[in-house]
Amino acid sequence: MIVSNVDLFDPRTTMDSDFSPGGLDSDFGFAFNDSNFSDRVLRIEIVSDLPETKSDGEGCSTIADWARNRKRRREDIRKDTAVDVVEQREEQILNCNMPDTEDGVTYENQDEEPVAMIEELPADLESTLNQQGDEGTHSNDSSWNMDCSTVLRVKTIHISSPILAAKSPFFYKLFSNGMRESEQRHVTLRIHASEEAALMELLNFMYSNTISTTTPTALLDVLMAADKFEVASCMRYCSKLLRNLPMTCESALLYLDLPSSVLMGEAVQPLTDAAKQFLAARYKDITKFQEEVLNLPLAGIEAVLSSDDLQIASEDAVYDFVLKWVRTHYPKQDDRRDILASRLGRLIRFPYMTCRKLKKVLSCNDFKPELASKVVLESLFFKAETPYRQRALAAEEANATYRRFVERAYKYRPVKVVEFELPRQQCVVYLDLKREECANLFPAGRVYSQAFHLGGQGFFLSAHCNMDQQSSFHCFGLFLGMQEKGSVTFAVDYEFAARSKPTEEYVSKYKGNYTFTGGKAVGYRNLFGIPWTAFTAEDSVYFINGILHLRAELTIRQTSSPINLLHTTTPVFKSKMNWNVIWLSLSLCFLSVLGSLEEKYNTDSLDAALQDIALQTLVRHRPHTGALYKAMLPANLSGMNVSIVRLRSRRLWNIGANFSNFHIPSRTLTVPHVRRLAIVYQDFGNWSSNYYSVPGYSMITPVTGFMVFDASNVRARRITKLSLNTTGEPIVIRFSDPTFSDGMISRATRCATFSSDGALNLSQMSQPNVCYSQDQGHFTIVVPLKKKKKKTGQWYLWVIGFVLGFGVLVLVGYLGVVVSLKLLKTKKIQVMEKQADQDLVLDTIWVGRSKMPYATVTRTQPVIEEGGFA
Repeated sequence: MIVSNVDLFDPRTTMDSDFSPGGLDSDFGFAFNDSNFSDRVLRIEIVSDLPETKSDGEGCSTIADWARNRKRRREDIRKDTAVDVVEQREEQILNCNMPDTEDGVTYENQDEEPVAMIEELPADLESTLNQQGDEGTHSNDSSWNMDCSTVLRVKTIHISSPILAAKSPFFYKLFSNGMRESEQRHVTLRIHASEEAALMELLNFMYSNTISTTTPTALLDVLMAADKFEVASCMRYCSKLLRNLPMTCESALLYLDLPSSVLMGEAVQPLTDAAKQFLAARYKDITKFQEEVLNLPLAGIEAVLSSDDLQIASEDAVYDFVLKWVRTHYPKQDDRRDILASRLGRLIRFPYMTCRKLKKVLSCNDFKPELASKVVLESLFFKAETPYRQRALAAEEANATYRRFVERAYKYRPVKVVEFELPRQQCVVYLDLKREECANLFPAGRVYSQAFHLGGQGFFLSAHCNMDQQSSFHCFGLFLGMQEKGSVTFAVDYEFAARSKPTEEYVSKYKGNYTFTGGKAVGYRNLFGIPWTAFTAEDSVYFINGILHLRAELTIRQTSSPINLLHTTTPVFKSKMNWNVIWLSLSLCFLSVLGSLEEKYNTDSLDAALQDIALQTLVRHRPHTGALYKAMLPANLSGMNVSIVRLRSRRLWNIGANFSNFHIPSRTLTVPHVRRLAIVYQDFGNWSSNYYSVPGYSMITPVTGFMVFDASNVRARRITKLSLNTTGEPIVIRFSDPTFSDGMISRATRCATFSSDGALNLSQMSQPNVCYSQDQGHFTIVVPLKKKKKKTGQWYLWVIGFVLGFGVLVLVGYLGVVVSLKLLKTKKIQVMEKQADQDLVLDTIWVGRSKMPYATVTRTQPVIEEGGFA
């Protein structure tokens, strides 16, 4: 008989994901149970099931019934003896009542011979030996052994040992263990009645590569049998059939709890992956199915939290939900700490939590202190990274099981916040929106930011697509709102700004002030003053690399009630962490945004970006040693030039390197020594003054430089930066396109060297357009700034002028005082005269030709005193 010699039971080489049973083997279904095509006889003894236990598939109409029945059977089996092998002098019976491996219990001594066989004995002798074996069997439960040894019926099947051995390592070891028993013709297996149908389907599959049953419960029984007998091809086939059946929550959870040994774990991996995807899709919105998700087992909650498409407000909500779930399922604190440290803690993406929530992690008793400190510091360091570096870290974990740095599809967009306490409470909020997110807002959508806090109150930003009431076209609007909390009133000055081309700086768009109460929002309906089509156009000046960068500055002017600022803004830490660590954490919160503001002018982040771009150029080109490749830079770095070359250290030692205006001499060594190195050449062009400056000097050439890296593995996550030892010979830098003539070179002209550690070194230029160095770095030529000459004059003239001016000033002051006093006196007299005229009205009389005033009566009557003169 010719049988395929393919090693089907090697899970790494047998089947692809779309398993086709007949793809590798021929169909030997005609030879099943046919004595003409068989070399052995398989005697199957069927014993009764466990007490009060039915067949796995018998009476089970649903997956849930099957799972409950199998769980009850596992618990009963675990109480009793797992393996019952009846040894006889001339015949050994393989008892297949082995324990299920659903709870991580695998076959013991799998590498040893599981069974021996001899020729069939006379019936009377066999019966006697079986009775002796039954009586001599020891167990914790003698009654159970007696029931287990009761044979209900016997099936005899003709088998072909090459076919079974090619499909299963179990039968391969059974038939080729090198002992005398492996040469015998008869084999006896003992199984439970509940396993009979599944074993027959399994044996039929090993011949015909097909399974007749189609129900989920029956397929699961076959899958369990295939797992016991290590038939990987059958496990894959059952896994494929189960994936094609409609999936429910019960079946998905059951698939995640399927037993499999280490060897066979890969066979059912597609089924478990499909179950995880089903649960993640069904419970995408945790808040909608909160009660159901809280009741999920550990495997189910892991599948849900592993999803990137989880629709939830923020990672803070994920953290709160995990704590609620673990407190529900694990009442003991030690158990909660263990499960968070080993399983669930890795599914919380701490880097995307707010700083306020991270502070609470430090004081949470459900986390081990060392774990809390680790995740918080790791998160804060991630926030302090530049956006480019954050994207690189997220890309590295794209295919990892635990994606800490990958952002979920949050309902509310994350923001970066810088808070200030003095001289007034103020915060600066940065919100980034992708072009696709803005396009999805049309025609009347809105997107909200995550909450941020100022003065103990929660605020949020909301971006809208709304109709401009004056011009009747759609436009982009930005609003600021305060969460409804208490009756505190805030008077807030706010300003909206956005980055725009070509400067890519933040430009103020709208300023205002508003007195906020709970639940109110204020903003501008048309922030940019342009229609929606112009705002979202490809040439829009507000989208930089597909990102809209918004900024809001908030300043509290006054509050209606006194607030203890220290109490409302400074949390109380109960953690045992060192205060230095806490201050570091708070500092990094502010550095997260400050780093992004200075990203354009941060040479370290730029060098890292150019390094990655250059190394990716090597990966794409499959480079030849000694060939110089020019890197393709993004549009926002136009004007720069970057190139890379890969060399062997032996070549650098023999002939050096002469590329891109840099000449590295021979007899140069790398420190530390590597077999291959990569040299990245940079020319900053018109960007030089944005990244480098020399105090007191002006750069007259663009900044150029080079860096050396280990190129032994350019696909490695971390590339080691190297140093050069030129054994005393200088590295020559030639500036081929200077912006100065030979006449401009003087003794004051200097070569400026920016070392990799940030140090600045100025050296005398000995030859035109040529500088020298001993190691890598960045280089340029500078000249001193022209100083304004001070005008020298006769100092005494300044003294005389000052004295004369002071005298004139005194004289003018004196005259001013005199005139002022005289004017005041005159004014006073006029007021008195006017008052007199108003108090007394006089008649007139003609005296001659003149009209004169006269009084008609005397205001003071004379009084004659009594008496008289003596």
